[in-house]
Amino acid sequence: MGLQEKTLKKLKNFRAGIEGNISELKRAFGAGKAFWKGEEGFMAYVWSSVISYNLTRLVRLNSG
Repeated sequence: MGLQEKTLKKLKNFRAGIEGNISELKRAFGAGKAFWKGEEGFMAYVWSSVISYNLTRLVRLNSG
């Protein structure tokens, strides 16, 4: 591909971080299956999961 090994390692770590965030959202905050009906319910469910996740991450970063 013409990329340096250092660049590939950074890209791999970035992808692993993104996949880890998605995994935690699905596992801990129930974003894998929306239980509320309709498109508006789905959007509200996903947004509430994302907001909860972000608030939890902020608290963890600030407390450590």
